[in-house]
Amino acid sequence: MHNKSIRGTSFTLPSVKKLKKQLGEMDAFTQYIEVALRHLEKGYNATEMTNNQYVKATATELGVNLHNIDIENYKQKIILRG
Repeated sequence: MHNKSIRGTSFTLPSVKKLKKQLGEMDAFTQYIEVALRHLEKGYNATEMTNNQYVKATATELGVNLHNIDIENYKQKIILRG
């Protein structure tokens, strides 16, 4: 976004700077989640467990409570929101 795109002025509003910063942070967070999902899938493919069993075993090993998350359903929700 160019500076002049805001009501024809030559300055950037502080709220626009804050928005750009937060959007960048959200994009980085989304990429972090994608890396984690790919890492889980790579590990899952190297085992004899089902996908959900592998995720639950990994979560238990790391001390994270995932309740009843299913990666395939999670991916579908991400696709539908996009």
